[in-house]
Amino acid sequence: MNKIHGFGLCVAFIIFNLIGGYVEGQKKIPYINSVDSISLGVEYADTGAYTQASIRYEAVPENDTNYAVSLIEDAVAKESDEQDSAAIVLCRKGITQESEYTPDFYNTLANVYINEGNYTDAITLLKDTVLPVYSNIHTLYFTLGMAQYKVHKYADAVSSFEKSINLDIYDASSHYYLGRCCLEQGRLVPALLSLQFYLLLQPDKKSLFKRGRVNGTNSRK
Repeated sequence: MNKIHGFGLCVAFIIFNLIGGYVEGQKKIPYINSVDSISLGVEYADTGAYTQASIRYEAVPENDTNYAVSLIEDAVAKESDEQDSAAIVLCRKGITQESEYTPDFYNTLANVYINEGNYTDAITLLKDTVLPVYSNIHTLYFTLGMAQYKVHKYADAVSSFEKSINLDIYDASSHYYLGRCCLEQGRLVPALLSLQFYLLLQPDKKSLFKRGRVNGTNSRK
């Protein structure tokens, strides 16, 4: 009986230590406020501190309700930081989430393709996969127009930018590139009208041909 009793005490001691270790381990898991973490990441990204921004986005766990938000923000940050391969991975992962941000993941993925010079891939993705499902999002038409503009398909680009403007008449970038397309086609009057409307929407722009981000769109060259 003493041996049995001693064995029972030993088992109880082991179980107690296992439970205690588990509880202690649970206490060491840091609490992450995803809203604060993402907001701080956005602040870093706005100043060009993309590495610091990504650290904040990646701190959000997958079971968090804001995980899809952290993914798209991280993907955009990596695209802006020219980490195209990493951005593609995040976009494809985000697409599998099937969240309200799915169009944003597709749009960012298409932008990365454009940045890499894969204009045909961007056009095919948007025309065949994305726009048939998300036909009322102006940024998708704008990105399609950018890809078409890059390969000198100005007529197609004009159509895409016009659709973008029809969905959001205040999108300055669409007016700007519509004007650029019209200039390439030798249509001076519509070109001037489009560029004039762009300047009305963006009066602080000193140069129409300023490099960098235009209205939130990465125009890396």
